Amino acid sequence: MIAPNTDLILLKCPIELDNDNQLNFSNSTAQFNYFNGLPKLIEDNFTYQRKDGKIRYPACADDLYSYNYCMYRNSSYSNKWFYAFITDIEYLNDNTSLLTIKTDVWQTWQFDLNFRKCFVEREHVNDDTVGKHTVPESLEYGEYIVNSAANIGSSYTFSNCYLIVQVSQLCKKMYQSWNNAVRVYGGLPNGCWFIALYGNNNSTIYSNLQGLIRSYDAENLSDAIVNIFVAPKVLVDVGAIALSFDTEYPFDAYQVLSTASYNTLNTYSIARNTSINGYVPKNNKLYVSPYNYLMITNNGGSDVCYAWEDFSSSNANFTERGVLSSGCDIKLTPSNYKNTDLNGGYNHSINRQKFPTVSWNSNFYLNWKAVNENYMEVQATLTGLDFATGVIGGMLSGNAGSMVNAVGGLADKVANMAQQVKVAQMTPNESKGNLNTGDLNYTVGKNCFTYYKMSIKAEYAKIIDDYFSAFGYRVNSLKVPNITGRTNWNYVKTQGCNVIGDVPQTDIEEIKSMFNRGITIWHNASTFLDYSQSNNIV
Repeated sequence: MIAPNTDLILLKCPIELDNDNQLNFSNSTAQFNYFNGLPKLIEDNFTYQRKDGKIRYPACADDLYSYNYCMYRNSSYSNKWFYAFITDIEYLNDNTSLLTIKTDVWQTWQFDLNFRKCFVEREHVNDDTVGKHTVPESLEYGEYIVNSAANIGSSYTFSNCYLIVQVSQLCKKMYQSWNNAVRVYGGLPNGCWFIALYGNNNSTIYSNLQGLIRSYDAENLSDAIVNIFVAPKVLVDVGAIALSFDTEYPFDAYQVLSTASYNTLNTYSIARNTSINGYVPKNNKLYVSPYNYLMITNNGGSDVCYAWEDFSSSNANFTERGVLSSGCDIKLTPSNYKNTDLNGGYNHSINRQKFPTVSWNSNFYLNWKAVNENYMEVQATLTGLDFATGVIGGMLSGNAGSMVNAVGGLADKVANMAQQVKVAQMTPNESKGNLNTGDLNYTVGKNCFTYYKMSIKAEYAKIIDDYFSAFGYRVNSLKVPNITGRTNWNYVKTQGCNVIGDVPQTDIEEIKSMFNRGITIWHNASTFLDYSQSNNIV
């Protein structure tokens, strides 16, 4: 006959029956020391205690209600301690109570378990590098707010721009020196010539433009001016200055030389923000999208959003390049984005808003005069109006009243010619080009790129950060769960948990269920359930 020698200890324990939170220990000795140090009642010389059975305890039920846990060891058979929840206390008499117990499968078997790979839905990760974890979370994150903003690149005005006049034919004053020039602009052959007008203010630019247009009108070449547009000087390669020698319609201009296929204008590096609307998170997943991102706009209706985590460094690097063309094609291209080089990053570029194209007036009378002046002089000679050629010349220079000097039948012919001059003088000038020339962004110096560091509001950032602190990240990976790895606690939620060990099958199934439901494993009994503690990666 075996003498009763089962050890039984009733405990007041913070672990609860739902198993949402559990403690782990480095070894069974540390485990025993913790539980044995809790408030307790000790009884020995009990008969063999069955697992998940009943205990007849020699005390009144009212004296035991504050005890919710127990540990026991059947010393006659092994030195293993079993840990169990007290699920019910039944009064039998003043000296005896009936306790119902249920095994705490985690505490009883945690050193006998071997976790294998399974699908891990959530956990505290052991590498929280920014950008490493981007699996979407089903969380409410509110509206976005601007953390900071700044312009990128130059804002262009007439002080750093040319007015480019595109012509299909050169007027006489340009033909001699520019006719044989190679015409390749932006890397493409062009049938036209590009002429650059310059000036530091609207008045100078306007004066040069008017002189060029009137010079073309005087040669009946108004239709040779096919386009006039603004272009940054950095895109324009000009030759020696050509000063006008025409005192009647003077203008200063540069010949635009052949240009490369593109120009690199500048490079930019934008640092990731170090807080989320002023809130500094504990969990680095808040530094990635959709909680934190970079937006770049061209201030003309187009914007592109960039995920910080898709840049190969903590900075977002961009290159601005452009070509000379009407409106000027300028792109801002990420150079270290989504594992692409500069060329590959073109799919993620944003175009600068187009530079203005302008309208201009062609003087009908000057064009008519260029065509008809010689003809009228010849007609006057052929019809016997030799003496009237001075009259014709006067009319063509704007003095139609000279006809009063004509006499007789000649007066009718002179009057007819004068009428043609008068009609030509009164015909309205013809407007050409872009008639809607207003460009507010160019006028106010906002024809540039602007970046905005966007994030959720600090209020939502803290809510989400606390959630991540308590329950880790969604990882959706086939892996061995992280039971440890953090200073104070690890949360794990699996699907189809795989764990093996020399453990009763029903207890193994319960352990699997705990992990499939989600469980927080606490590593320090002194900080159990205290989420205010730091939980850094160890």
